Amino acid sequence: MTKALLIHPYLYTEKFTLMRQPTDKMAELISLSEAIQLEVLDTSILKISEIKPATYIGLGAVQTIQEQVQKLKIDLVVVNAPLHPFSKETLRKDGTQKLLIERG
Repeated sequence: MTKALLIHPYLYTEKFTLMRQPTDKMAELISLSEAIQLEVLDTSILKISEIKPATYIGLGAVQTIQEQVQKLKIDLVVVNAPLHPFSKETLRKDGTQKLLIERG
């Protein structure tokens, strides 16, 4: 099985009264990942104040993800957000080359 790390970033300025909660979105992402036979080793809901053009989530979060990838021997990082091609390229250059799937 492919070992996966699931990331759900969200802007904390969003109003959740009309939207699904981040925990509900993560639960759906876990279900979808398990349905395609990914072994979910860890999940993270990232509260971000703004979208960073280079990485979407900020350099501190990228470093934390890199550490988790190495520590848990992750095969695939799934980001539950629409990433710009520039963000994907930057993340891969920063060592998160296993970032292959996005949804949002």
